[in-house]
Amino acid sequence: MQKKINRLKPIRPSPWRGRLVCVWRVTLLAIIYYVAGYVGFVIEGGQRGVMPIPLPAGIALAALLLFSVHLWPGIVVGLFLLNTNLKAIPLLSWLDTDMNVPLMLTSFSALGAIVQAIFATQILKYFQFRINLSQVRDTFLFGIIVFIIAPLLGSSVAMLGLFLENDIPSEYLSEIWLTSWFNDGISMLVLTSTLLVWRQLPVRGYNYWHLLEGIAVLLCLTIVSSLTLQVDYGNRLIFLYLILPFAVWAAVRFQQHGATLAALIIAAILLSGGLNRIYPTGEFIETSDLLLEIGFISITSFTAFLVAAAYAERYQAEDNLHKEKELANNTLHSIADAVITTDSQGRITYLNPVAEELIGYTNYQAINQPITELFQLKSLEPDATIENPVARCLRGVISPPRQSLLVNHEQRAIAIENSVAPIRDRHGQIEGVIMVFHDVSKEHRLREQLSHQASHDALTGLYNRREFEYQLASLINNAKVGDQEHSFLYLDLDQFKIVNDTKGHAAGDALLKQLVTVLQTRVRHGDIFARLGGDEFGILLKDCSIEYAAVVAEAYLNTVRDFRFVWEDRNVEIGVSIGVVPVNAQTENIAAVLSNADLACYAAKDKGRNCIHVSIGEDEKLMTIRQGEMLWVSRIIKAIEEDRLVLYKQKIAPVDPDKQSEVHGEILIRMRDEDGKMIFPGSFLPAAERYNLMPRIDRWVVHKVFTHLANQPQENKLSDFIAINLSGATLNDPSFAQFIRDELKILAVPAQLVCFEITETTAISSLDKVVEFMQELSQLGFRFALDDFGSGVSSFGYLKQLPVNYLKLDGSFVKDMVIDPIDHAIVEAVTQIGHVMKLKTIAEWVENEATLLALKAIGVDFAQGFGIGKPELFL
Repeated sequence: MQKKINRLKPIRPSPWRGRLVCVWRVTLLAIIYYVAGYVGFVIEGGQRGVMPIPLPAGIALAALLLFSVHLWPGIVVGLFLLNTNLKAIPLLSWLDTDMNVPLMLTSFSALGAIVQAIFATQILKYFQFRINLSQVRDTFLFGIIVFIIAPLLGSSVAMLGLFLENDIPSEYLSEIWLTSWFNDGISMLVLTSTLLVWRQLPVRGYNYWHLLEGIAVLLCLTIVSSLTLQVDYGNRLIFLYLILPFAVWAAVRFQQHGATLAALIIAAILLSGGLNRIYPTGEFIETSDLLLEIGFISITSFTAFLVAAAYAERYQAEDNLHKEKELANNTLHSIADAVITTDSQGRITYLNPVAEELIGYTNYQAINQPITELFQLKSLEPDATIENPVARCLRGVISPPRQSLLVNHEQRAIAIENSVAPIRDRHGQIEGVIMVFHDVSKEHRLREQLSHQASHDALTGLYNRREFEYQLASLINNAKVGDQEHSFLYLDLDQFKIVNDTKGHAAGDALLKQLVTVLQTRVRHGDIFARLGGDEFGILLKDCSIEYAAVVAEAYLNTVRDFRFVWEDRNVEIGVSIGVVPVNAQTENIAAVLSNADLACYAAKDKGRNCIHVSIGEDEKLMTIRQGEMLWVSRIIKAIEEDRLVLYKQKIAPVDPDKQSEVHGEILIRMRDEDGKMIFPGSFLPAAERYNLMPRIDRWVVHKVFTHLANQPQENKLSDFIAINLSGATLNDPSFAQFIRDELKILAVPAQLVCFEITETTAISSLDKVVEFMQELSQLGFRFALDDFGSGVSSFGYLKQLPVNYLKLDGSFVKDMVIDPIDHAIVEAVTQIGHVMKLKTIAEWVENEATLLALKAIGVDFAQGFGIGKPELFL
């Protein structure tokens, strides 16, 4: 029974709570508004016609900005309280006020106060005003809105009440209007800004001397402002101008907090003193003079605010720049890459610690030194040269990331991968370069090991068959293009198998090493010496005619004949059969050269071994050998026609069943002869490949497997699939893809049940055709596995172009990986690369539990081999 899950519902605040908070704030604003107005009237002495201290407008605007415009009823209530004869209320008879303003005048005054407060709030919020006044843009906007536009609008609305009352002479209306405007404007400019800024104390740390300086500035402002009130109007302007430097001083040193406090002191002293309206000389102060003083207060305050904002922006910019610089420095000091920056002349301006370690200089030592004098960059290729990438970048040429050798002043060569980028000024001109590089010595050594492993035989150190075929292809092309003549010697040791059988493989390996060492002394500079098989070797003689090649072959024959191998105090003698074939403009391809050389070598063995056979044209002996191979061709064709090819299936299982569930298998082919005896593929497939029978065999296998899958619908529902090997000739057959389409359409087999395996050699030798074939069948849903992968650096480059799903690690690396650290490293590297490319890996030749455990530790996905399962009869 499924249990019900009780989920806690989010607790929503009661709407009544928000309303009560709003009512409380409105009430509090009304009280503060009234008290502020009352204080203003008390200070001015309760004299009618005398301008009161302007406090309520600034408080109202600050409340709306800090909380909400919904507090506007507090302004109405507070204003009505001010304009009502409160002394008539018994409990409030102690109030020193005799105000009893008509209702119409009070209503329009309240409307004007609301309009100016709400208008200023909404406009400032619309322009995303920041209330701390730390930006020049916000400060300028604040001054224009709260001193000019908003009070102008509010006082104009309030004047309608006076105009409709018709109780004041018209010549006084403009004076009252200006007084109301400036009154509310100076209140909002000074008092609102002070409340907004001082809602938070200064965040910058001020020491004792800063505190003394602040007190001194405020004392100076207070003294100068007070002295201003003691002089007549003619001399007052001089003292007014003396106030401005102190206000600016406060703004520069203490920013918004200093500027607002200075403005508040100036306004408080000058406005409170201005209430007397009589100069010390007895002269009556005109309203215009008083308004000029208010204008001066506003200009002084506004100037101080702007200066404070400008310095705040400057300090903020400096702080941001310092933080960015610290972040950049910490980042450059923390990253594992070396970083060097230069100026436009290529002189070093900065080294991070990694760069210091690699080039052998400290940052202090390297500053202003030309980068070319501190280290040199050389190509990884022996004969190639490279230009310093910094110099190229200064010319506007951006080089892609590349690997090179860094040679420092200690002449220590370090393999690095570097990239450069220009540093541009605000006009886009290059003023320097940043160079980033990191040590890839470990990767370089591993790459060299992989490269050497890919192209060299592990036992003898000679070129392996793969590299040999590459060199042979180059010579064939050279012969055709340049009409040059080369020769190929195919060496097959005689009686070597007897040494292995009687003395053991250790003796055979030692014999090969010693013999190769002797033969290498006779190899000419520029010739290619390779091990093609167990006891088979090949020597490519460049620019060598077939006649001279026969002489060279004779020298090699005598060298081997004279060679003595001692094992366990006993001499062992071996011989060699050498086939000599030309490589010239008439040579067709690699397969033709190797086939002719193989036949020539067989002919040499037929002469009695330890002989040489030079292949010139089609001699009868070679024809006899070819006729013998043709017998295999006829047997293969007859076996196909009589359906005597047999399919076996070898299990491919997940290394870690907890992570992989699919179990599949690889199809292997055998041939049953006329007597029912089973023939292994090593006997007939070479002839099939040589005489282009593989496409026919592959079609037969595909048809058989597809038919089996079509007749087994229950298997179609499984995630398992079957792997089928495809030969190079089949992949080059332009009609094979269509054959697959036709079989798929006729038999209706789910394509995801079939995975085609292609050897790495085949894929690379016909890359364009193979990629096209794989892409076409991948769109149908087939999967692909790259067989024998992992033995070449070139593999990693070509792998990115091949749409494969699985990598089958070359079994030669897998079988000894438990005891050979190099093989283990190669298997691990290939596995990691496969996983990075989202490919699953399959290890071949898994023969024991120890290898399986090692593969599991590395993270290989699947394993195949006799340790997993032997081939079993399939069809």
